[in-house]
Amino acid sequence: MTDLIEDMLDVSEINPFAQDFLDRCDGRTAVETLARDLYGAYGEERTMENFIEACAETAQTLAKKGFLEPEPSHVIMKGGGAVAEDQRGRA
Repeated sequence: MTDLIEDMLDVSEINPFAQDFLDRCDGRTAVETLARDLYGAYGEERTMENFIEACAETAQTLAKKGFLEPEPSHVIMKGGGAVAEDQRGRA
């Protein structure tokens, strides 16, 4: 019975970085701008370029988990991997 209940539950937790990222997502702000805003708090161990890529991957992950709702046309390829951005590079 416990296995059945666990299969029916979909529990997701987000860390403080993801929460701060989500709090800034308004559908108009570029992922790069979000990354620059969060860099001081979360990105100091990375280059800015690497942190921007990590933020784009975060947007994609949050979309897959249902926290963001991008349209399929908003996923572009960057550096060989999918990056969740809309046509204006926004999250």
